[in-house]
Amino acid sequence: MIIQLLGLLDVFAGLWLGLLTLGVGSTVGFVLGVYVLVKGVIFISDVVSFMDILAGITLLLAASGHTFSFTWIFVVWLLQKGFFSFIR
Repeated sequence: MIIQLLGLLDVFAGLWLGLLTLGVGSTVGFVLGVYVLVKGVIFISDVVSFMDILAGITLLLAASGHTFSFTWIFVVWLLQKGFFSFIR
């Protein structure tokens, strides 16, 4: 159950990161960025957590108005990671 909840939050973070590239919702972006960053630090034991840390940093940067060409990579990363958490 906790895995599905974290996955749902990852999907939400991925969708919100996509919206941030369009300039929508910076306050929620900061909250989700902190969530993904903290989750990555708490579970730092493999490459997936390192990618979560990078995604959290990207979310925080996008929430402050700085988007990059690789931002969409983290959108896809968070979405696929969230969707795969429902498959068990």
